[in-house]
Amino acid sequence: MAPEEEFNYHHKRVLMLCGPPGTGKSTMAKVLAQHCGYRPQEVNASDVRSGVELVDLIKNSLQMNSHFETNVDSKKPVCLILDEIDGALGGGGSSTDG
Repeated sequence: MAPEEEFNYHHKRVLMLCGPPGTGKSTMAKVLAQHCGYRPQEVNASDVRSGVELVDLIKNSLQMNSHFETNVDSKKPVCLILDEIDGALGGGGSSTDG
């Protein structure tokens, strides 16, 4: 796969969880990812201020391996959890929780 196609949405699956703050959306995403054999990697999208920064943050989070991961964990596919995506880039929504 060509590098420019690696992050193309056509090659990925997406599930969006929405609801009021504090209802456990992020926790549920992490638990489900682990239960389904993925390695959850959380990114707080409200920490970035531009589209380029968001893409860089996503790429970096998918490419880096933690020093604390076991060999078993490093072989699992990554489940990227974009938390607080409604706050990214000054987007709408008044939610304080992803």
